[in-house]
Parts: sequence; C-alpha cells; structure tokens
Amino acid sequence: MPTLFLDTHMWSYLVESKKYSDDQLRQARERLVEGVKRGDWEIVCSLPVLQEIIRVYRNDPQKYEAIKGLVFKTVGHRWLLDLKQRYVAELYNGGLLLPPGIYINREKRKQIERLANNKKDVIDVGDITYKEGLDFKAGQEDARKKVFADLGSADGKAPKKIAQAYEKWFANDRDLEGWVLNVLEGGVARKLFPAAKLKEFAPTEANSPSTWEYVDFRQAKVLLELGYGRAIKESDGIDADMYGCSPYYGILVTDDKGLRETASHVVNGKFELYGFEQLMQMLGIK
Repeated sequence: MPTLFLDTHMWSYLVESKKYSDDQLRQARERLVEGVKRGDWEIVCSLPVLQEIIRVYRNDPQKYEAIKGLVFKTVGHRWLLDLKQRYVAELYNGGLLLPPGIYINREKRKQIERLANNKKDVIDVGDITYKEGLDFKAGQEDARKKVFADLGSADGKAPKKIAQAYEKWFANDRDLEGWVLNVLEGGVARKLFPAAKLKEFAPTEANSPSTWEYVDFRQAKVLLELGYGRAIKESDGIDADMYGCSPYYGILVTDDKGLRETASHVVNGKFELYGFEQLMQMLGIK
C-alpha cells in the first residue's frame, strides 16, 4: 500500500484549481477519501504543513475550511511526530520507527484539531508561521551575503566560479555525518537526551534516518542557493522538514520547482515524486 505525502499546494489544488472543473475536483476528493478507507493508499502529514494550511484562513476562510476538512478526513491518526521528536525516538530505537510509534498520540491530535477549529488560534498560528518564514528567509539571505563577501564579492552577488567550488564540495567534501551529529548534539543542549547517548555514536542513514534526510536536503539547498544563486524562499524550512519525513512515505506529491530541483540532488530513488496531474491520474480523473 503506497504512502503519500502532499505538500500545502496539493491540498489547495484539490479544493480549487484552474485546470480542473469543480465536479472533477469533487470526484478527486471523494476518491481520495474512499481510497484511504479501502486501504488502497494511506496519507501522512506533518504539523509544519498544517501550519502552512492554516495561513490560508486569513485570505480565504471558506477555502481553509474545505482544505482542513479534507486533510483531517484523509490523514486521520497519521500525523508524523515532529523532527525533534523523531530524531530522539530514532536514536533510542536504533533506526526507523514503526506505526503507531511514528505518529503523535491521540491527546496531541485532539489538541491540534481543537486549535484548527478555533478562529483566534488559527489567526495566531497563521501570523506566527508567516513571521517565522520571513525571519528564516532574511536570516538565510544575510548568511549568503556574508559568504559572498568573505569570498571577495563587492556587490553581494555570487563570485565567478563559485558554482564549481560548491559542486566539488557537495560531491566530495561535504561532511554529512558531521552535520547530522551537530543536529543531534543540539538535542543534548536542549536536554532531549543525555550526552552519553552520543558517546562514540556514528550517525548513518540507517540509525538516524529523519535527521540524515533533513541534513542531506539542507546541504543540497546550500549548493543551489550559494553555488547557483537560486532564490531563497520563506517555505525553505518547511520544505526541508517535509524531506526529513521521507523515510515514512513512498510518494511526495508536489509541483514546487525549487523543492523538486533540490530533491533531484539527493533522492536517489528513495521515493517517487508526483505532480498534481499524476495525483489526479491516480484518482482516475482525466
């Protein structure tokens, strides 16, 4: 049974899309729900994606209600633990988690449902998510300017031949294990687990799958944003979080060009990438 993860835009397109009629979208939503009930597929989601969906409320409350209803109806109990919770649990488990241990508990799920149905909470979460995205983008842009300045750029643009340098770094010199260990050491600093747990610990894709995929994606972003000068987006942090969820789904449904380009550097056949049209074909909508 395939496990799907839809990004925010895919949920939105299932409610409103210029390429499909209202009747086609209604059929698609019904078939998506029916397929989950029959066990043809299952759908997982993450709380950061829900935060993005909540932002829809401020501009279009009616659309938000439609998306929210579809999400909760199809995802059900399959809300993934957040990244920090996953990397702690994977560390103690020695690798991949199995259901139901990969999902948030019932009490937490009920709290999220109440929040998603409370107008004031929805507005607050939407505003916080928007600010977090702006802050993330500004921080990344400042960091890029500093790197370029350190490399001798006078105008804030990428110095010549920087792409080749980052291609070489990404292909041969990046310390993926070291970056993963740095993330895990941050867990020690936040007292998520004792330092003794990391003594002589060597992170691998097998024993730290979520952290490994998250860092792999972030390093690919470094290549694209610093080496190739790709635009830095407010949603880059959530994109990395979605990729960090990849050990727990088989199909990522997204039309986001930046996310797909980044994933093309690191996927290596670990999961399939679908676009919205492929999703509609899967649902028998033509």
